[in-house]
Amino acid sequence: MQSWQLGVNYRLTPQFTLTFAPIVTRGYESSKRDVRIEGTGILGGMNYRVSEGPLQGMNFFLAADKGREKRDGSTLGDRLNYWDVKMSIQYDFMLK
Repeated sequence: MQSWQLGVNYRLTPQFTLTFAPIVTRGYESSKRDVRIEGTGILGGMNYRVSEGPLQGMNFFLAADKGREKRDGSTLGDRLNYWDVKMSIQYDFMLK
């Protein structure tokens, strides 16, 4: 299955960024190619980077997308409506 998204980032401050992107999915439910998938969705995300203090370099990312897929003949049902939530915390530091 393929999932495509093309979005925009809006930097509110040097540390805080918002992301919005429409999503399109196309493909098949399994390698047998018996159930075709066609879907759309929207993604919203935010990113915050700590720029000072003892946690300088820490990066927080949180994103959620709402999707709808058409899967005629699927055991999951002909329509699949879902939320997908992702979160990451990354801490960059340099060893000297």
